Amino acid sequence: MMMLEHGVARLVVVSQGRITGIVSRHDALASLLRADDALAAAISRLLRHLDEGDVVATVVDGHVTLDGTVAARSRAATLPAQVHALDGVMSVKTSIRWSKDDLAAAPTR
Repeated sequence: MMMLEHGVARLVVVSQGRITGIVSRHDALASLLRADDALAAAISRLLRHLDEGDVVATVVDGHVTLDGTVAARSRAATLPAQVHALDGVMSVKTSIRWSKDDLAAAPTR
């Protein structure tokens, strides 16, 4: 977050040349954060939509841990990024296993 990098704690909100308010770092972050139970529900919906019912997500303070088995290695590689793209996810750790390695190089003839 640029505010943190530059040591800015608050920003002044100006509309038509007049000060209309102040936004703090906390205010900016609060708009992005979700409660863990709401985030877990969103992740569960995503996993159901992707037909990955064997994957379980645990959420603590916005940090997600994925565990379980997927059919293909390519899905195990892309699933963490799909979860991380959800609003409110701070980080994703994974111990996802796969049944088939569809990314292995095909043997040359």
